[in-house]
Amino acid sequence: MTATTATRRAAAPPRTTPPGTGHLHQALEDARDLAVLRAFCRTHNCPPEAVSGDGVRLDMLRVFDLMRSLGYDVSPPKRPQHQPKKGFTTWLIDVTTPNGTSLQMGFATPNTS
Repeated sequence: MTATTATRRAAAPPRTTPPGTGHLHQALEDARDLAVLRAFCRTHNCPPEAVSGDGVRLDMLRVFDLMRSLGYDVSPPKRPQHQPKKGFTTWLIDVTTPNGTSLQMGFATPNTS
């Protein structure tokens, strides 16, 4: 046996699922989303049901409804012509705070069709 054959590695077994699609990956994503939801609710002193449909992820439309109830003027989402993220739709909203400061926010939603 030569030194080169003794140091060869065995071939890795074939993957059964593509990276980032297994149940363990999904569990990690769910844990991250739940942590974000809890932190948001702690910061804004609101129940998770007010800003989440499934109790795990923030629902941006519910967040905007919460902002409206707090006196913010939030425009309906509009779709800009330029879509920078492949596989996602970007939406823009105009927000005016109760003290008159205005800003434009954008968020992306995954394409489902």
